[in-house]
Amino acid sequence: GLAAGTLSYGVAVLLMGLAYLCLALSMAEMTSMLPFAGGAYGLARCALSFYAGFIMGCAEAIEYIMYVTCSVVQLGRMLADKWPQLRGLEFLVWFAIYAVACSAIILGGKFFWRWNMMLALISLGIILVFCLGSSGQVNLAANGGGQDMLVVGGFMAFMKASPLSTWFFVGIEALNTLSNEVHDPKTTIPKGQVACMLTLLITSAAVFFVSISLPPGMPAVATALTPLSAGFVLLFNIHETDATLLSMPATFATIQGFILAYTNIIKALADSKLLPSVLGRQHVTFGTHVNAIVAGSALSFALCFLDGYVDGLDTILYNVCIFFGFLAYTSQCVGYIYLKRRYTKLERKFVSPVGIPGVVFAITVWVMNMVSIVAFQDDHQVSLIVAASLLVLLSLFYHCYAKFHQTFSEDERKLFFFAHVANQLTAPQHQSPRAITRAHTTTQRMFMHFNPVLMDLLVVPTALRLSTIRSVAARGSSRAGSGAREAKTAPTERDVRRQTIGPVATDMHGGVSSKPRSSRRDRRTSSIQDFIQHTHDSIDIWAVGITIVIGGQYFSWNAGLAAGTLSYGVAVLLMGLAYLCLALSMAEMTSMLPFAGGAYGLARCTLGFFVGFLVGCAEVLEYITYVACAMVQLGRMVAQLQPSLQDHLYLVWLVAYFVAGSVLAINGKVFWYWNKGIAAFVLLAVLVYCGLSVGYANMHQHAGGDAFLVVGGFSGFMRQFPLASWLYSGLEALNMLSNDVMNPKAIIPRGQIACILTLLVTSWAIFLITISLPPSMPATALQLAPLSAGFSLAFNITLDSATLLSIPATFATVQGIVMGYTNVLAAMATSKLLPSVLGHRHSIFNTPVNAIVVGSLASYGLCFVDHGVDGVHELLFNTGMLFGFASYTVQCVGYLFLHRHHNDLPRGFRSPVGVPGAVFAIVVWAVNILSLAFFQDDNHASLAIMLALVAAASLYYVACAKHRQTFSDDERALLLFAHVAKANNAPHAGQFHKSVAIAPQSLTAALMDRLRHPPKHVDSSVMRWKMTSVVVSSIPRIMPHDMDAAKTAAEVVVAQDSAPHEVDLMARLKDPDLLF
Repeated sequence: GLAAGTLSYGVAVLLMGLAYLCLALSMAEMTSMLPFAGGAYGLARCALSFYAGFIMGCAEAIEYIMYVTCSVVQLGRMLADKWPQLRGLEFLVWFAIYAVACSAIILGGKFFWRWNMMLALISLGIILVFCLGSSGQVNLAANGGGQDMLVVGGFMAFMKASPLSTWFFVGIEALNTLSNEVHDPKTTIPKGQVACMLTLLITSAAVFFVSISLPPGMPAVATALTPLSAGFVLLFNIHETDATLLSMPATFATIQGFILAYTNIIKALADSKLLPSVLGRQHVTFGTHVNAIVAGSALSFALCFLDGYVDGLDTILYNVCIFFGFLAYTSQCVGYIYLKRRYTKLERKFVSPVGIPGVVFAITVWVMNMVSIVAFQDDHQVSLIVAASLLVLLSLFYHCYAKFHQTFSEDERKLFFFAHVANQLTAPQHQSPRAITRAHTTTQRMFMHFNPVLMDLLVVPTALRLSTIRSVAARGSSRAGSGAREAKTAPTERDVRRQTIGPVATDMHGGVSSKPRSSRRDRRTSSIQDFIQHTHDSIDIWAVGITIVIGGQYFSWNAGLAAGTLSYGVAVLLMGLAYLCLALSMAEMTSMLPFAGGAYGLARCTLGFFVGFLVGCAEVLEYITYVACAMVQLGRMVAQLQPSLQDHLYLVWLVAYFVAGSVLAINGKVFWYWNKGIAAFVLLAVLVYCGLSVGYANMHQHAGGDAFLVVGGFSGFMRQFPLASWLYSGLEALNMLSNDVMNPKAIIPRGQIACILTLLVTSWAIFLITISLPPSMPATALQLAPLSAGFSLAFNITLDSATLLSIPATFATVQGIVMGYTNVLAAMATSKLLPSVLGHRHSIFNTPVNAIVVGSLASYGLCFVDHGVDGVHELLFNTGMLFGFASYTVQCVGYLFLHRHHNDLPRGFRSPVGVPGAVFAIVVWAVNILSLAFFQDDNHASLAIMLALVAAASLYYVACAKHRQTFSDDERALLLFAHVAKANNAPHAGQFHKSVAIAPQSLTAALMDRLRHPPKHVDSSVMRWKMTSVVVSSIPRIMPHDMDAAKTAAEVVVAQDSAPHEVDLMARLKDPDLLF
């Protein structure tokens, strides 16, 4: 690591030492509370998830196995340096090393501990002799390399060398795996761990300083096999090969220690049946885990052949090893935060003095070093590929084998159940309902997969739950009164205990899901969330629309000028008018039925579940591909500004995704103020561009004259028409903010209309001024950032420097569209059309973090394809906009449906262009779909890709989503409100019975199917009647402000005989209006 310079590497060692100190202190605190021999695996399994726990356990095991491999190969090289006749027989040396180390561990007992104590004292004594004996020869000024060797290679070299500083400290975390080896681990291990870490900090600092201060000095010491040998040569006046012998005891001790560590991890995984249980068996005589020792050592020994005989693999193995190490350290720190926040009342005999701030610092260091391994090593990302491949293989193994065999080991059952009970016993006497529900959920999650008998006791039978829901709904109705949505009364502690598992979700077939859910109100009660809450108005919505769309006015749209200024100008005009009609119709629909699912929710209500699913997928794919295209353009702008980053664009993309995702994950005031700041800046930049550039504008001179009015005729027009969407695309995403504002029916329409009018003005101003400035047509059509010419003239700077002013708007567009696909993914997940984990919200910030991560990973992957393969950029854009125009068409069709069948529903805004405007927009979208399908020079590849994706989505729907889907809470509330509101506003009964409900056929069909094929416990018509009544009894809770309408609708069904016959019930179900 000293190749980066003494100061540079010294900073790396300091940061690494402090990070390991914070890790050791936090691990000591956790061990004093919950000692578990599984190390990071056990903690991750408890704090994160079973899958994450398995991955962390394997990561730790791989780290230790590979570290042992690297150390054994190094020890073999030391022995070969001393005895050259061993060269060519290294495999025998390696085998002997493994045999001695494993034998000591297998024997165990007093023999191992005394043997280990002897090795520790010898190794530490040699360090003391080196430091004290060499102190007389220390001369930093003469041997440290001077100013030239302080910093070598700058930041890039620092990042490359930083992971090497782990050699000083790695392995300290393994002490937690000894919890089963000592009598009182809660006291003994924390004391030993803290004392060990402090000792290592002192010895590492001493070794580092003395080594760089001795002859031969820098840079020779950076390439030495054993850097301490120089001191021993001077001290004992011996040959360097003889001095190498003094480094061998410590190297062997490290090998033996790590073998013990991976043995304990493998044993813990085997005890939980995540690995074959044979690996957890103990020796009948010694009581040690021989199978785990042999299996781990055999794998490590096999890797020695690759490391020892393949050039360059030593570095790869170490990078992969320490990458998994940093991953495990990060999970341990996250687990510490989890336990610190969740189990505050559990007794702990040691408390970390650095607490949560310390582990946050450590996480920062681990992440920085993971980035170093991924991006700053001269290995062509081979380390990353190997690590990713191993993660994929481990994931496959988990989902194919371990997931179905795993259980809780005896250690886990005793510790985690004790933790849960102890936490409840030490909690305050009067707990909030949220705390009670959360505590119960923890217990249920612990045992739900592995103890069916206990689950039978925990989970109330479905019939009883239905009855409970009915009674709670009735109580909620009587308490709701005429207040707004916030007036819903939270359940009392008695209610929570009576329900046992909390709220229940109704599925598509009338059944119930036993998965507990906390209400949105409960999820927002944390102090952090209260601090960042923000009251939104139309300006916020307007600002979001500006940031989403206006970035497209800074880049890419100018490629359409290849069709000619007049031809493309007509395209921009038509596209702008179509988006205006779309925005006006969407504003009207939002003022009537605000739904965060956007086009997906509208299509699901109006065209059917299958079409709704396809439209949702289309929106997601549109946004993901759009973000990938915008991100690649952003990277090119940054590279134009800073050419040294040309080969590291993936880092630019990664940073941009991370910043955008972090802001969206935090949300609240942070996001909204940040977004308004960006909107103000990018809009000000447009005003500056137009205002200062207009003096240089000369359309007659720079627009290309008559020769560039129309280029390529109708075919040229059709080919470039879709590119005009860059100026407006993304505006439709504003409808997805319905859950983020207090009064979406009023706020979103106003913000949406203000936004489209602003964008129409800016787009036409930018278009006219850009074609009127140098470098003139057709060069303007080829510019990366078309506004750079105006900024260059206005500020008298170079074009490359002017590109800087286009970067914020491009990033803003990325961030806005990331929010778009996040909302759609979350909406589909809450309806179980996608895995429900994508809809889970962060416990503090109440944001769908999983949806952000998954969508961003998909988009990030496309960036590599876009950047690395010629012609893919246009193909990605064409495919994305095919999906986009399809979803726009569906939104317009949905508007026509609602306008025709539900025109009497109350709405706060009516589109002035109405049905004709929506029809005009549909025509424009259809023309653009034809353009993308048949007028692009891509051999119809984008059309083929779209059709293939649609086919894949259809298969997924038929095979999986169709049978899992349900109505989300938002959908249920909106559909029932729309239906009852329509009935309440109908002028006479005839119109009421002729009305077409938004989705009654599908909802009724689902209920009827459930009644025809009920669960086994539903064996009477009375029970089936109760199942149907759940829907009716929920109306007053959903619409407390319209009790009369709800009561009227409910009486149609409820005011019948108390025990109706099944035939009568089925007859009533055939009439959707009568049902409600």
